[in-house]
Amino acid sequence: MKCKLTLCWVVMLWGASFSVGYSQDRYLLVVDVQSMFYNDAPLVPHADTMLSSINEVIQSFDPQKVVYVLAKGRVLSISFKGIKVEPMDSMPVLDSNLLVVSSYRFTKVKADAFSVDALNQFFAQRNVKDIVVVGLIAEECIYSTALGGLRKGYNMYVVPNALGSRSQKKKAQTIKKLIKHGVQIYSINNNS
Repeated sequence: MKCKLTLCWVVMLWGASFSVGYSQDRYLLVVDVQSMFYNDAPLVPHADTMLSSINEVIQSFDPQKVVYVLAKGRVLSISFKGIKVEPMDSMPVLDSNLLVVSSYRFTKVKADAFSVDALNQFFAQRNVKDIVVVGLIAEECIYSTALGGLRKGYNMYVVPNALGSRSQKKKAQTIKKLIKHGVQIYSINNNS
């Protein structure tokens, strides 16, 4: 009897070590949190508050379920062959104040992160169904990525206070449109 009781406590303790408040069934997609988008311009007012909120969301997830997407800039190339837009040669860099907990990083050129085949394969290999999106910019890349995820069949979520935007009004309008399309609001307080 004593052995069974000890085993029960070991199982309970072992189980407890895995329930540390992480959002177990969802993946977190951190989009375009690169200081180049908000350091030198008033692109994202209150960037420090936004970054703090993003880091709080990252902390609530299992590090193995946090994925970073970086935007690669584009340049206008003019030559005798014509005019075209091409990706920049330099690699994008995450904000140095961003909490980085995994090595899962993907680079995109288009607004929709789901335009990256390697990201789609990553999620497919893991049978992901639910994805929470945070980052920049609500009315552009977040909007496109959330709708792109819905088109791929994922349940998509956003965390309003962890989204950067050009203004609170634009962010509110974008969130309202996302909800109409079926994107859900995610709260780290109750993981729903």
